[in-house]
Amino acid sequence: MKKLNRIIPLLGIFFLISSCSTEEAASVNDTFNNVHSLEYNSGAVIVNSCKPEPISLCGGVNYVFWGLGTFWGGYNPDHNQLTYTEYEDGSVNITGSFNDNAGKQCTTTVDVWLINPKSYADWSSGGGMAHIPDNTCSNVNPEDLTYYLLDETRSILEVSGCIDGYEDRNGAYDVLHSPTDLSKGFQIGNGGSLFDEGSNLGLSGWMKLVHQDSGETWDSDFNFLIPCEPEKELECETAFARSTDGSNCFIDNGFSRWGWVLGPISEGQYSYEIYAAAGQCDINKGELVGTVDVDYNDGDVNVTYNIDNGYMVDETHTYAGYDMFPTTKKGKATVAPGKYTIEENLSGEIFVIAHAVVCK
Repeated sequence: MKKLNRIIPLLGIFFLISSCSTEEAASVNDTFNNVHSLEYNSGAVIVNSCKPEPISLCGGVNYVFWGLGTFWGGYNPDHNQLTYTEYEDGSVNITGSFNDNAGKQCTTTVDVWLINPKSYADWSSGGGMAHIPDNTCSNVNPEDLTYYLLDETRSILEVSGCIDGYEDRNGAYDVLHSPTDLSKGFQIGNGGSLFDEGSNLGLSGWMKLVHQDSGETWDSDFNFLIPCEPEKELECETAFARSTDGSNCFIDNGFSRWGWVLGPISEGQYSYEIYAAAGQCDINKGELVGTVDVDYNDGDVNVTYNIDNGYMVDETHTYAGYDMFPTTKKGKATVAPGKYTIEENLSGEIFVIAHAVVCK
């Protein structure tokens, strides 16, 4: 049995808006391309999602947000409606809303994207550094953190409902990476929230907000903990497609491992069941995990693996050729999946082996 570890860490985030000016903020789009490659998959699969929790500011006030001059935000569950989501491609989305706790009735709605996760070694080799203020109270080691860039093209923040002299904060803001030279980024890891006592997994990150109407800018900072449950360890098994009568077991042909050869087949379309963990070619010991479709037409062979819901396909290997089994460079027959290839310009009768590793 093969085990596939896909453990998603607990994370946290820090957001602070500490100063303001009317100077237009510079875009970092060009700098992104110069310092770090900008890569993400907008259609990525969600691998973890949960509601963040506020930090205690080194034993002081609880909050998830500080900014727009003076107010704190999201200091209790009723004021914090954020969601943290991590995707299979490594990108992170912070979305939702929180209210201030200074009586200004401001509601802040965010949709912030982080991309390009890098280890400390990769981040520092590209000119980046850790951002750990002198007043941090977290037990944090820069080498234990993962570093991200803020995706300006998809990130936005909006404030509404402010009263008592804070009306000018209302409106939509562009969200830009800070600093603009990308020497520092969002940080995720043990102690990463920086202002939570201990070494809880968290995130801290800096950005610049630009009011889309007035052009007023605010340096900003996000910080909170995210108690996501680690994704369970997946258990993986090898699987082979099998003809209806179960003929051509590898073991019956002198090999020590189990599995089946399909064929010989002539041109046409075929469908076979695929079994996992069927040791000794005994399907009563294994599990039916889907089907395999073989399309042999005009000398070309296309094989489609239709694996049932509840399983993840870790890898596939397919053989198609005139010989019953593929051969090594020395001409010896083998059933090792790493040696499987689909020969080109086939004609007449051929053999097929369809192998997969499936996990659940």
